[in-house]
Amino acid sequence: MQGLNSMIQTTEWDKIWGPRAEITKDIYYFDEEGRLTDSKSNETNDDVVKRSRLYQAKLFVVPFYRPSESAATEAFVAFDTGSSGTSDPTSVRIIAVMANLTNAKANKAFEKIESAEDIDNITIDSGLVVRAFVATQMNSVFSRSN
Repeated sequence: MQGLNSMIQTTEWDKIWGPRAEITKDIYYFDEEGRLTDSKSNETNDDVVKRSRLYQAKLFVVPFYRPSESAATEAFVAFDTGSSGTSDPTSVRIIAVMANLTNAKANKAFEKIESAEDIDNITIDSGLVVRAFVATQMNSVFSRSN
């Protein structure tokens, strides 16, 4: 997770959120120490690196929500929808779905996860691990009017 978080924090925002977003279109591979070896879109030709792959991960980006100030009318609101009131947040939630490549059941379940909505269908016995963290656009300015 630390490696994925670091990768996200050093990625240009428009590759994380928006029409040019790329991170959700890839599968990332990791070795036994959790180091990124390569990815589906940038796959290595080195057989030693391919054999060192132990884990795979898919990332999904969804808006970051917080509890509503008027919980009676709506339970959650977008944390920050941008200064223009658009749906372009400066904070998003990154959901990582991970599988051990040596676990056939986990690999089969991993293949079925194609969108953030599919995460709701993951069963406890699938062998998949799901974790989430928040990413924030580092050059954003957040102002809140009362």
